[in-house]
Formats: sequence, structure tokens, C-alpha cells
Amino acid sequence: GQGQKPRFDWYQSAEAINIVFMSQYDLREENIVASLDCSGSLLEVVAVLGPTSSYVFKIRLHDKVVASQGLKVLVKNGKAQITMVKAQQARWPMYGELLPGNGLVSSREVHFHNCTVVEVQQVTHDTNVYRVRLPPAVSFKVPVGHHVIVKVNVEGMDLTNPYTVAQALLPPPHSTEDRSDILLIVKIYPQGVVTPHIGKLTPGDVLRVSEPQGSFDTTSLDQINNIALIAMGTGFTPMTSVISHVLSSRSECRAHLLFCNKSENDILWGKELEDAAQASSGRLSVEHILSQPPASWTGGSGRLTLER
Repeated sequence: GQGQKPRFDWYQSAEAINIVFMSQYDLREENIVASLDCSGSLLEVVAVLGPTSSYVFKIRLHDKVVASQGLKVLVKNGKAQITMVKAQQARWPMYGELLPGNGLVSSREVHFHNCTVVEVQQVTHDTNVYRVRLPPAVSFKVPVGHHVIVKVNVEGMDLTNPYTVAQALLPPPHSTEDRSDILLIVKIYPQGVVTPHIGKLTPGDVLRVSEPQGSFDTTSLDQINNIALIAMGTGFTPMTSVISHVLSSRSECRAHLLFCNKSENDILWGKELEDAAQASSGRLSVEHILSQPPASWTGGSGRLTLER
């Protein structure tokens, strides 16, 4: 509605320009997608207002900014501030101008960005975790339970596959999560179409990744005291952001994960889950179920059915 229409203001120094977006809708970090074109003169900001509603700002800046130094996005008290370094130090008479294409949209074209693979970690015999980094001129944070689309070129054809984005169960010590890093847990299928290509990626390679997609909302999570999670294999990936959200919130919500796998070697992030459970003060419990357990296995075994 009109009451949700965001607005913006701006201020500057000789070195930088700051554009501040405001809305009656409580803007959060994951609601803002910002990108600069390679020339450093066109800024697009998307304020996600709900599962089917976004507001798009397209701005031609008064002068160029340094795209390679990126966008600094700060979301606080429901406002989103975007800071950019000017290519030439000077005070601008105006921020620039709004371009056609601004306004409320119910759906958006899928945008892909050239991301850099910065780390590849093999976590099981057939599954890798890829840490990919957004280019400096793009900034977004993937919301809980949302996914991105990966595009690869195989023999001249563009092929796509969606992947739910993983999130560290425990935040790294003495650091804040980088908006520019995305974690993908990918099971490599030798006879697959897309994953064999992904399986060959090494640090420094480029992977085309879309902006976040999805409609999952954490409102329901914030209103309950107990949540049961059931995952099998790489279906565990969406659980990582749910668990991280629950453990980082101030609520007393408790999460119980039932994690089903074929063998011990197939368990993803077993140590990370154990560490998170130990650090959770009883708010996370994990139960492993194996369909092909070894003789020494003391946990649950069998297959999950509707009756069990």
C-alpha cells in the first residue's frame, strides 16, 4: 500500500555520498539488495517489503563513485544507509536523479552476479561447501530459508540450479558475518548436469549467483517455544539458517533436529552441530538416525516413515 512506500534522503562529505532509505515497513538487513553498475554511476536499490512486494529505486548518481571499493550497507533502527566513495573528492549539488522504473513491483527479473569462489571444503565423500564472495559493487544478505540460483555454462548452454544458502551455526569469534560471503553446500552427482561443473571449481574461479529468492518468513519462528526439524542428507542445508536464527535470537525457543543419513560418513557438519548444541545452553538438541549403521553405532537406526 501507499503507507509502505519507502522514501530516501541523502547527505555527503567531499569523499563519500550516503543515501538513507526509510519505510514504515521495518527494514532489516536482509530486506536490502543494492548494486552499482561497472561505471559507478548507476545505483539500484531494492527494498523487499514482503514475500510478493518490493520497491525498486533506480538512481543515476550526480557523478561517479568507485565501484571497486564497493557499497557499505548499514541497517539500523529500520533505516538502511548506503555509503559510496566518490571517484573525485568534491561536494555535489545534488545526489543525482531518479530514473524510470522506480516503484512497487510484485515480481522482479532474476539478476545474476559474478561471484568469486574463495574457499572449497570437502565435508563428506561426495559433498563440498563453497564459500563464494559477491563482487564489491553488490550487497545483499540472504534471508533465513531462502535460496539463490547458480548459473553455469556447459558446452555453450546456460544451465541453472537453485541452492538453499547455508549459514554458520555459530558465529566466528571476534567477527561479524560478511554480507558479501555466501555458503553453498553442494552434493556432487557424477552423472549430473550442473554439479560436475561445480565440483571442478577451485578458489579464484567465478560462479554466477542470483540475488536471494524465496518467501520463507521468520515471524512464525519468533512466536513459538519449540521447533522440530527433520532433515535428510543435503536437505539439512535450510536447517542451518533456521538453527542459527533460533540460537542468535533472544527468545527461549528450543530446536530439536532429527538428522537422517545413510552412514556416519554422510553426516554433514557433525562437529559443527555438536559444538553448537554444547554452546546452546540446552536450546539445541541433535539426534542422528542412520539407515546403514555400523556395528559400533549407538544412535538411532532405521528409516523414517510416516509412522515413525
